[in-house]
Amino acid sequence: MKKLVGWILGVIIIVGVALVGVKFVTANQSGELAGIVDRFNPLVKEEAVYVKTGEPVNVDEHGNANYKLTAVNQEGKTRTIEFMSIGELKQNRFLKLSSKGAYVETYEEVAREKLPDKAIEQL
Repeated sequence: MKKLVGWILGVIIIVGVALVGVKFVTANQSGELAGIVDRFNPLVKEEAVYVKTGEPVNVDEHGNANYKLTAVNQEGKTRTIEFMSIGELKQNRFLKLSSKGAYVETYEEVAREKLPDKAIEQL
């Protein structure tokens, strides 16, 4: 019985250390792999970030556009974020992205007046 408890505690410790380590490795990263890891990591918090749309990085044969933009959170901290949209977005518009680290769940267009002041300064 002591061995079983020891194994269970060992696995919990290893998983915990791995989650914390991965959180720090993917912090301020963009890309598909970082997005997948952040999506399922319970230690990565969800937050709203804001971007100003520009040219897509590329558009595939189905019309899906990939974007790599500078995102700003409510405190004014910036980072690069990548996401895909169905079709090209209009340029010079403001979007509010619902993100969890590098993973972008949804986006919606917002008026400039509804952006946080610190986000406006950075964008």
